[in-house]
Amino acid sequence: MKMKTFRVMDTPWLFRVVTTDEFLGLFPDDGDASAVTMADTQEVFFIAEDFNLGLVRHEVRHTFLAELCIDDANLTIEQFEEINCTLDEKRWDDMGKLSLKVFETFSE
Repeated sequence: MKMKTFRVMDTPWLFRVVTTDEFLGLFPDDGDASAVTMADTQEVFFIAEDFNLGLVRHEVRHTFLAELCIDDANLTIEQFEEINCTLDEKRWDDMGKLSLKVFETFSE
């Protein structure tokens, strides 16, 4: 298992790359997933065999959304869309830079 902490909007998040067996041991109900973001513990898990930049970007987006603390807000789709667009406006570069940093760190 490889792991490293990265900061997402000033909050430390632990990113891990694990084997398929390790992943299924941790998340037996997520057999179809290639990654899981755990907002409550600020952790992200990737299956090593499926690890790619697109997947990292996807999970990094989850971490930024988690940092907005909106999961219990009962937003309409229009409100959620507006939040996503504002997130892109304000944090696009941050998300892209972090995604590349995570990808390059675990691709070595």
